[in-house]
Amino acid sequence: MKTLKQLEEEIRLQAYELYEIRGRVDGHDMDHWLEAERIVMSRYFGVQGENQSRPVAEEAGEEKPRRPRRAGSSPGRGRKTRSS
Repeated sequence: MKTLKQLEEEIRLQAYELYEIRGRVDGHDMDHWLEAERIVMSRYFGVQGENQSRPVAEEAGEEKPRRPRRAGSSPGRGRKTRSS
């Protein structure tokens, strides 16, 4: 079993690798660190985060396409119920 210090070092190296892979763009250090934590923890403990396998477009910083709203629906309102 690795020590906490060894795990932290592995996370740091993984985060730096993500930084390089994603074009060395500054300002995403927390994103890289959290993703590196998920990768390293899943490697040793089988822990999987919510976004373990994200689409490539999302990783590249692009927004996911949004589903169009149905006609007649408005944001923030619940289902309309039929009144008697």
